[in-house]
Amino acid sequence: MKLNVIKSKPKNASAIIIHHKNKILLNLRSNKKNIFYPNYWGLLGGAKEKRENLRLTAIREFEEETSKKIIKKNLFFFNKINFSFPNNPNKIILRYYYTYKIQDLKIFKKNFVLTEGLTYKFFNYSEIKNIKNIVPYDKLAIDMFYSKPWKN
Repeated sequence: MKLNVIKSKPKNASAIIIHHKNKILLNLRSNKKNIFYPNYWGLLGGAKEKRENLRLTAIREFEEETSKKIIKKNLFFFNKINFSFPNNPNKIILRYYYTYKIQDLKIFKKNFVLTEGLTYKFFNYSEIKNIKNIVPYDKLAIDMFYSKPWKN
């Protein structure tokens, strides 16, 4: 896959692993040439703004992309991943991952409006392993998520 070079690459970003029972919410990203991994499945999240910590980035991005408020006490730091792209290996991007456990899926889906991307779906891990067009660094975070016993 050839990745389009995006002129303003973020230095830091955040994403949320939204999970309910054994499934994770993924968003099918828009098919726009000016974004990372267009038309790929990925987690909700995005670039950090100035004077914003990475936890607040995750919250803001989730709320911007879904029009839904998050219960902040249910958001937990999970992991961070450093990555670079083959066309610019010296440019390191740090992506923080948080987890958010949904207690009641019906309540969560009520008033849930996807404002970025084409669609969304909750996938179990065996389904995720078979997705060909998934954002690689999000896939790595998801693999790590499923490799640990989670209680939160």
